[in-house]
Amino acid sequence: WANPAGVPPRLGGRVAAVRAAPDRAAVLEVLQLMPEEAFFLVFAVGVLSVYRNGRIMTSGELWEAACESKPTFAHTYAAYHHFRSQGWVPKSGIKYGGDFVLYRIGAEFFHSQFVAVVLDSSPECEDPRLNPQRRFTWAFLHNLNRLNEQVLKRIVLTYVTLNGRGRGSDVVVGAAVQQMLLRRWVPQ
Repeated sequence: WANPAGVPPRLGGRVAAVRAAPDRAAVLEVLQLMPEEAFFLVFAVGVLSVYRNGRIMTSGELWEAACESKPTFAHTYAAYHHFRSQGWVPKSGIKYGGDFVLYRIGAEFFHSQFVAVVLDSSPECEDPRLNPQRRFTWAFLHNLNRLNEQVLKRIVLTYVTLNGRGRGSDVVVGAAVQQMLLRRWVPQ
């Protein structure tokens, strides 16, 4: 695999790869990774290199860049890493009002069953994107539930408590992640 124009991939950007097929011309494939996926492949698996200004970024630099571009990154990465370690394949859940959709093996093989919404479980959380008391109104929850019922998905509220010690990716080590399944009760 080679990058066609010699341009290295960027975090959250598109990666174009060219592969020469034995009986065909070069095949262009485009791959777009979420920041959580890119960091997971760099930090946890060690199979991806991310470049900035022509040089490979360290995992610490990548963490800082991801947190800069996405203020909720520490929490969403902790949830992403948790789901991956449980055997799920998380993909972007923006179309369904959540942070991730969860696939059992992959999007190519199965329909996703769950939409995960990432929240901070610490009481002192001030960020409205992570604080359940500030993020959820009854109207929002009702709309989220109706949307996901229509597409046959269940909502998983994912509460993350980060490790308060350390800097950078160290705050994710030992993070507590709890899930709660949200369902509408319809009396029969």
